[in-house]
Amino acid sequence: MKPYSVLYAVDPSTVATGIAIFTYAELLDVVLLQSNGGVVDMIREIQRFFGSHGVNVQRSYACVVETPVAYPFGGRGADPNDLIQVAVVAGAVRAHFSTSTAVTPRQWNGGVPKKITAKRIRALLTPKQIAMVEAVPYGVRHNVWDAIGIGMYHLKATGAGT
Repeated sequence: MKPYSVLYAVDPSTVATGIAIFTYAELLDVVLLQSNGGVVDMIREIQRFFGSHGVNVQRSYACVVETPVAYPFGGRGADPNDLIQVAVVAGAVRAHFSTSTAVTPRQWNGGVPKKITAKRIRALLTPKQIAMVEAVPYGVRHNVWDAIGIGMYHLKATGAGT
């Protein structure tokens, strides 16, 4: 498969949504959208961001978004009501694209802890790319690491990253 001209990989959240932007399978930029924790505020931030980047359903950009999953046995005990709110945010992201792909957390990282996942991703990045991630505040940086991991997983899974 030919690499995407632009791929947006998104780790949705009602508080801090991480976005990794890839061009031709190379990490170009990372963005962290923050809100006061309300789903409506995050949707506004998403609309502003994608609007300012000229992203709409008429453009042929690719998008991959993590979709939350309630794991009834052996999960982390996430409140299903919180997961519903995150799913709404994920849907708001996907609404900006004519086609998009959803992945679950276990699909793209296999249930590996966030610190280990970030370390593995970091090993694949250039110093410039690492600096982009490190510019994000530490307490919410994991959202950007996850977005990068989601994008890398998608590029590998679709063959567009080779």
